Amino acid sequence: MGWEPACRSSDRPELNKSVLTFKVKRLIFSDVFSKLAGMKLRLILLVLSLLAFLSASTGGFLYYSSLKKSAIEEAERQAQERLRATQKSVSAFLSENIKPVRSLAGLEPLQHCLIRPDDAVALERANLILDHFNRTLETEVCYLMDRRGDTIASSNRLAADSFVGENFDFRPYFQSAVQGQPATYLALGTTSGRRGAYYSHPIIVEGQPAPVGVVVIKASVEPIEREWVSVNDEIVLVTDPHGVVFISNRREWLYHSVQELSEDRRDRIARSLQFGEGPWDWIGIRMEGDRHAVDRQDHGYLVHRIELDHYPGWQVLHLRSLTAFRFFFFIERPAWISSSVRPPSRPCARARSATAPSTTIPRPCCIPSIPMGAWSA
Repeated sequence: MGWEPACRSSDRPELNKSVLTFKVKRLIFSDVFSKLAGMKLRLILLVLSLLAFLSASTGGFLYYSSLKKSAIEEAERQAQERLRATQKSVSAFLSENIKPVRSLAGLEPLQHCLIRPDDAVALERANLILDHFNRTLETEVCYLMDRRGDTIASSNRLAADSFVGENFDFRPYFQSAVQGQPATYLALGTTSGRRGAYYSHPIIVEGQPAPVGVVVIKASVEPIEREWVSVNDEIVLVTDPHGVVFISNRREWLYHSVQELSEDRRDRIARSLQFGEGPWDWIGIRMEGDRHAVDRQDHGYLVHRIELDHYPGWQVLHLRSLTAFRFFFFIERPAWISSSVRPPSRPCARARSATAPSTTIPRPCCIPSIPMGAWSA
């Protein structure tokens, strides 16, 4: 008895059909799996590309922010240093002639000239001394006034704008000195039309109940400005308590105001004759926050200010143009503006410190006791 075959011949077509079906399904599934694998790979690459882009963008933004912050901090540091140096320079300059005018007031020839006004020899000696001090100190003029405020001797007696015969009893520096108090005063000359720092001192003669006269040294303030000429993107101002610009490296801003003045303030400035006849127009700078200002052309400035020593209400202002930072601010405004509050349209009063001068430095006279208002918004 023999073995039966593994498959009958009649079963072979069904077997072949099953094998074929299996192979077809395997091919189909292999193709699907290949496509899915390809799609998965592309998705992975897309995700990796997106992550790389986000990482680069985040890193770039952080670098930009860090660079901007460093630039602003450096600008702040430089501005503060510049402001303090400017304040010291101006204060030192305005203190140069305080001791010389005291020495001048103690010389006997000036005392004799006031006691004996008709003595030609005494007058000539007084003039020679005034010439010597003026030449040595390199000041603008030295002059001598009697107790009525009439100028009787002066180093500019031969000039076209001689002070001899002029009366300056309306000047605060005379009014203070004739009462026995030395004074300093910043003003525009009514006779010369030139700005100056005036230093006055009473002349006291033993046995006299009151000063017999006043001696004055006037120094030009232009040497201060010449130190600021080379500054390109910075504006330096010295302003009085009303905000009138008296010293600046921007000459077109002289005798203009950093804030809009009321009619009452204009009248007071006009009556003082301290800055000429006006009109002391507003320069067009408005504050946006404490450290930022914008002019009429929408140019931005970084602003710092500090009180001037021994001149209550007077300030030194430093403005740094933001064009130096246009790389950082070509789209956005400085970060400190976003959180700042625009000042009110009406100037608001703020307290100012009125530090008393030392005993060796005379107290400035007739500085209006008014607060420095905020710049107009």
